[in-house]
Amino acid sequence: MFDSNRQPDSRPSVMWGRLALCLVLCALFGPTQAVASVGLHLAEGLTDTIAFRDPLAADERWLNEQTPSALAFRDSVNGAPETLRAAVGNLQPGKPADDHAAPTGRRSLESLLRDRWAARGYLACRITRRAQGEQVWFAVEPGPLYSVGTVDVGGGEFPGRQPTITRLLPRNGDPCLRETWGRAVEALVAAAGEAGHPFARWVVRDVSVDPLRHVVDIRAMLMVGPSVYFGPQASSLPDGRGEGFLFRAARLPVGRPYRESVLRESRVRLQQRDIYASVGEPVIFTTTSPDTVGVYWPVTPVPHPNRAAIMLGLSRAGDTEPARVSGQVDLLLANLAGSGRRLDVAWSDDGRQRSHFGFGWQEPLLLGTPFDAVLDVDQEVATDVYTRFRTDGRLQLPVAGPWHVEVGLGWDRSTYPVGTWSRSTRWRARGAFLRRRIDRADSGWWGIFAIESARRAVDVRAVEGESVATRPAEERQTLVELRLAGERWLTETLSVAVDGVFREVSGNDGEIPLSEQYRLGGARSLRGYLEDQFHGERVASSMLELRVGRPGRSRLYTFFDVGYFRFSSPDPSDPESLMTQSGTRRGFGLGIETSTPGGDVSLAIGLPGTVQFDDAKLHIALLQAF
Repeated sequence: MFDSNRQPDSRPSVMWGRLALCLVLCALFGPTQAVASVGLHLAEGLTDTIAFRDPLAADERWLNEQTPSALAFRDSVNGAPETLRAAVGNLQPGKPADDHAAPTGRRSLESLLRDRWAARGYLACRITRRAQGEQVWFAVEPGPLYSVGTVDVGGGEFPGRQPTITRLLPRNGDPCLRETWGRAVEALVAAAGEAGHPFARWVVRDVSVDPLRHVVDIRAMLMVGPSVYFGPQASSLPDGRGEGFLFRAARLPVGRPYRESVLRESRVRLQQRDIYASVGEPVIFTTTSPDTVGVYWPVTPVPHPNRAAIMLGLSRAGDTEPARVSGQVDLLLANLAGSGRRLDVAWSDDGRQRSHFGFGWQEPLLLGTPFDAVLDVDQEVATDVYTRFRTDGRLQLPVAGPWHVEVGLGWDRSTYPVGTWSRSTRWRARGAFLRRRIDRADSGWWGIFAIESARRAVDVRAVEGESVATRPAEERQTLVELRLAGERWLTETLSVAVDGVFREVSGNDGEIPLSEQYRLGGARSLRGYLEDQFHGERVASSMLELRVGRPGRSRLYTFFDVGYFRFSSPDPSDPESLMTQSGTRRGFGLGIETSTPGGDVSLAIGLPGTVQFDDAKLHIALLQAF
């Protein structure tokens, strides 16, 4: 039988239950501060009272959401002790007062309204129902706002106990709010867990209410129990490689003192792996050793973590040119045999004699270290222009929550069939900061900031009448990349997504060859244009989408993209000097994603800045999960 430190035996609701009899006295002779009608219509005059304006508006919205049957049920006796006791007992710590569920059983709307006002600190609130024909409203008499009096907390000792209690618990004179007490007690129990006591309990011993001074005095105990160490682990996964990797990925320091923060960090590490659909709150359980506790991980793997995608594009560069078809095929194996290893293979052809092949491999927790190793290899062929081969090796290390640091080395070589250079090679050293998005079904963002220092060497072709030695054979470069992307859910089915990218490569004021420039355009950067239609030593793009629907289901979206590029090239009038060219482009359009028996289908139509459907670009993607 598991026992979790997240489920204390006594919560602040016990304290509220003991206020029941005192609240009856307060309701009888406590002074009234305001009377108003709430429900279908707000009473005039009360909305001018700033202190009650927002609570009354929230209560009116809540009442309008109730069913006619709930509105018909009434209190038998308004303010009876048993009714108040039920109302106060319904309060739960950490749950906003405006989020109570619809009434069930014999709870009336009057009773639930009293709960909402008691949670705001108006412990002597009275509710009166009024009706005239089909019109129903409620009169609210909030009464005085009660405050916290003396707070006496007994129990066991742990390092920093008294400063922690003083800092976290409400102080003398603070409003007596249910939500504040709930958060404070949860934080206090967590602080005891941080000190090595996972089974801390908050027990209310006595509550004293003074209806004349409108204060509440509280006596409680914080029972901490013995300090313990991390011990064995268990999970909801079957025994085998998958469970073994989960224990390794959590990196729980078995044999070391228990700390609440360590447990939270371990959970975040599992969530960031992006191979688990959910990682629940870890459950702490006792073992045969009195000073050791085990940890149970309730996780649910992603049911179909692998992806196979086929993308097609149809576009025309001009009225005289035929339509071009571009294509891309991606294969992602995100969790090979439950080991956390990742394989990524991609192939693409832009329909203009340019093709690309990429291979990526991720080895998690390399050789028992906390580093994730990533190896990328790709080759690009632009017929009659260049051939490029590139390889990168990187190490990633989590440092704080979703933040990671990355270091790496890379090497690439480009060959040119024509031009001054016959071949160029580069060695690159990389450093980066990364932030990962933990839950893709919730609002969040991710980003990367990377900088690389490169040294390039070139093989120069001999030119008639000119010495090869007069041409530069080596150059230093700096590469910068910045990317931020996120999604904000406005409602259950409406969200806004943004994605911004900035990339730049700079050298010693020399020409940057096309093979080392960045690409812009197409379905992943600037929709409404050809794939990789633009290039530059400095490129920037932003993508804004308004999405209707939930991920994994059919949904509609509209987008607006902006792109910027800049590059240098020899001046035709003076080949020894360079001229700078730049431009800004924008695109917009509509897209739809839908689920079919054969996989998810995405269809997007992009327009290149103007509403000319002859220039529209069509992007089709088929995604299959397995």
